[in-house]
Amino acid sequence: MTKNDMITQLYPLPTDERSLKGTYLSHQLRQHSQTSGRAFVYGNFVVSLDGRIAIPHPTKEGMTVPKNT
Repeated sequence: MTKNDMITQLYPLPTDERSLKGTYLSHQLRQHSQTSGRAFVYGNFVVSLDGRIAIPHPTKEGMTVPKNT
């Protein structure tokens, strides 16, 4: 990745192209949490083409990321 990489913001609508740099710090969630008195949970997942974020590990306990097939 380079400093000029762009991503597509899917939510909230409308969608928009934005720079990858600074994306995860630009939301200012701490300030929103303090003023609203509510906690914010932020999730970011990589999913397989069928929508899974993890599957049972085939040889040991726990979960693993699906293989790229």
